[in-house]
Amino acid sequence: MRGTIDKTKKKTIIHAVLLLCLCIVGAAAVELLYFNFHPLFDPSPKIEIQVKDGIVSSNTDNVSYAEDNKWFRVQLPEAYYYRKVSIRFTNKKPQKYKINWTGKDIYGEAKEESTKDLKQRGYKKGVTNLNDEVSKISIELYGKQRSEISSIKITNSLQINKYRLLWLFTLYFCVFFILWKRKWFEDKIHWVFFILAFVLCLNYWYIEDIMQSGWDENVHFTNSYAVAFGQNAWMTKTIQDYADLPEEIWANTYEEHRMIWEYYNEAHTEHIGKENIGRAFTYKDILYLPYIILLCWFSKLGLGFSNMYFFTKLGSMLCYLIIMTYAIKRAKIGKLFLLATGMMPTRLFINSTYNYDSLTVAFLTLGFVFWLNELLEPEKKITVKKVVAIVLCFVMGSLVKQVYLGFILLMVFLPDTKFKSKKQKWGIIGGFICLAVIIAALMTGQMISSYLNHVNMTGDRRGGNTSVSGQLGVVLHHPFAYIQLLFREIKAQLGEFLLGRFPYVNFSFHRRPATRFGYITAIIMLMLFFFQVEEDEKREPLVSIRHKIAIFIIVLLSVMLIWTSMYFAYTPVGANEIKGVQARYYAPLIYPLMCIAKNNYMILKARHKIVNWIMTIVIVVLNLYCVYTICFVPWSV
Repeated sequence: MRGTIDKTKKKTIIHAVLLLCLCIVGAAAVELLYFNFHPLFDPSPKIEIQVKDGIVSSNTDNVSYAEDNKWFRVQLPEAYYYRKVSIRFTNKKPQKYKINWTGKDIYGEAKEESTKDLKQRGYKKGVTNLNDEVSKISIELYGKQRSEISSIKITNSLQINKYRLLWLFTLYFCVFFILWKRKWFEDKIHWVFFILAFVLCLNYWYIEDIMQSGWDENVHFTNSYAVAFGQNAWMTKTIQDYADLPEEIWANTYEEHRMIWEYYNEAHTEHIGKENIGRAFTYKDILYLPYIILLCWFSKLGLGFSNMYFFTKLGSMLCYLIIMTYAIKRAKIGKLFLLATGMMPTRLFINSTYNYDSLTVAFLTLGFVFWLNELLEPEKKITVKKVVAIVLCFVMGSLVKQVYLGFILLMVFLPDTKFKSKKQKWGIIGGFICLAVIIAALMTGQMISSYLNHVNMTGDRRGGNTSVSGQLGVVLHHPFAYIQLLFREIKAQLGEFLLGRFPYVNFSFHRRPATRFGYITAIIMLMLFFFQVEEDEKREPLVSIRHKIAIFIIVLLSVMLIWTSMYFAYTPVGANEIKGVQARYYAPLIYPLMCIAKNNYMILKARHKIVNWIMTIVIVVLNLYCVYTICFVPWSV
């Protein structure tokens, strides 16, 4: 028997290794034979133009240029396929330039193309993609001239794009995994989530590397950095650049993306003054621990800044996946819902960046799963260990974003049968209420004190003329007007925040996803929210009406706190609108809302395995499409 088991394991391992090798070979073949077709089978002569001491030289004829070298033109004897234009400048200051060329359309007819680009500060080279058959090309500097051209290269050289290789590998891996592990979609759906979410997350993580295109990523990194290195956390050119991050992507080609690494490694050795930005560890930094630990570890290994920044993002990413995998495994209701929402593109994108949102969502979800499991087993007595686990998860999820503290009050709604006696029940519930009151007092104490003492407590400066204490005064003087404003704003964004594209396919500084994504995600979420899957007359248990009302109260409280916190911190004083609220803040509330929406009237009679399989394929395809067209194509083709 033991020999048979060992033989089965060996066979499984061999199959897994063969499939991985097949994925690697397939990705390499497509990268070489398709994406590098022209360099391999349609070579073009390399064009080089050098400028030295005002003298222009070139390896080709028919080159014209301005006396001040602000523009260059090349007339080719025939059309050749070129992939890139690489322009080297005399210094590292930013410089705008424009490229015009005559290419060919899909019918082979001549067409005029034009693009504007920017050589970023910090490096001397700018690279622009052409990917066209070119017969004439011109390069012209425009805007304020801060630098001069020293050389131009127009090439069609072979280039293995490692970001695209990973995407191709992921495509093959997902196809093979979904076909090979069909049985897992019935009883091991948590492992399906972990493996597929991990592979997809690697794409977002690898493509983004150190570009900081996530929400407030620079803030989360500098906070982690300041705590991790303490007295050794000096202000450097890199840290200053991160703190002043503009709302744009810093590279639009593969080469420029790679140059960022060198720039930040070099800039991190340049100290700015004697400013030490280190600080002591506080309770708010607990969710940064995966970053802090890895920052300390990788710095001891002597990694450069770029590698250190890049690899430390793996810490929180893996923590999120592990916690969510355990939540799916333990959940008695909505395993597929947790898989689908946990694998939505925006959720995986956020998880690949510096953030604390991922762990906030993961802990609140796990805590709610624990609480829900206790609710669905009313006759089974709750233990101290389980109480601690539930409350700890809710507290961890509310450490930084205290607007979710209302989740702790869910313990009040557990049935009497869960406790040994009423004395035990009200002792525990009283403890929860006291804990919630203490935390709420700590949250609002400084704000109330500032208001009573007429001290201006400034809000988030990004919102403009903000004042927390000033806004509190407005609300206290006009409570009914504020309540009307609050519910008007919540109602206006409710559909978009629950069903639209922004909670599920939004990518911060990247270009906005197409409107059609709103219809796709709306259909997916409506099915996940309302439909029950029935197989052999067996369905998942439902939450009672009484407890649905309790969950709704907690969700509504959380929503009101979210909007109110943004009104106090991010909205100018007395404004007739609430600014700063984003769909991602609703992420911890989606699973509780599903428990409210599920019913016995909308039934889908099908096998759980088939439904899980189809829905997972849809989510994977959505991720692959978003990774390639929204996060990848704009800069690295």
